[in-house]
This record gives sequence, C-alpha cells and structure tokens, in this order.
Amino acid sequence: MTSYTTLGGRVTCTQCNALSKRTRLRCQAPAIKGKTKCKFHGGRSTGSKTPEGKARQIEANTIHGRETRAIREERRAKLAELYEIEKEMRSMGNARRASKRVKYHFYASFDTRDTKKSRDDFSVSTR
Repeated sequence: MTSYTTLGGRVTCTQCNALSKRTRLRCQAPAIKGKTKCKFHGGRSTGSKTPEGKARQIEANTIHGRETRAIREERRAKLAELYEIEKEMRSMGNARRASKRVKYHFYASFDTRDTKKSRDDFSVSTR
C-alpha cells in the first residue's frame, strides 16, 4: 500500500491499488479508510457475510461478460465432441485437410448474435 498526500499536503492516505487493464497504471484515487481500493473499484463492497447469502450468490445466474455457467458447460461438451471427431479423422488419415473447416464451423456455432442455429447447419464436407 502506497501512502501519498493529497489536498495540498494536508491529508495523508492510502492510494487505491487497482490497475487499469488498458494502460497498466494504478488508480490515482485515495482508497477507502482501512481498505486497499477506492469507492470506484469496490472499496465500499462488503460481500456476502452469512452462509445463506454466500449460497444465494453461488446459485444466482451470474454472468461475466457474455458467459454463464451453462454456456461454459455447453462449450466444454462441444469441445469434447470436436476432439473425438478429430481423433477419428486422424485415424482415417484426412485430419489435416478438414480440421480447419471443422474448427471454423465449430467456433461459428458460438456466435451469440444468432443462437437459433441447429446442429445440421454446420455439416462439413470432407471431399
């Protein structure tokens, strides 16, 4: 924790230690008393204290970015299926030629803009 003076040298406080993702510079705001973060980076947050509150937080449909637990599970299942397909194609001898096409169509299925695609929309021809 870095101490620095503010208000013309009249107040000494702890500097917020949050880092910017873009510039990798530290936040210049003073941290909340007794904490390491300022009010903008979660210094006021106390989080769940009771076991019931923590369980409720775990069960909540939390979303980080575009991902939910269900989307991660679906991706995990699809990647396992893709691995099995590639393993079978390697045993047949034509994995190199079709592997890129399979991966392209596989990752296109995760496009969040159009979620009503069926499995048949991504059929791959091996020529």
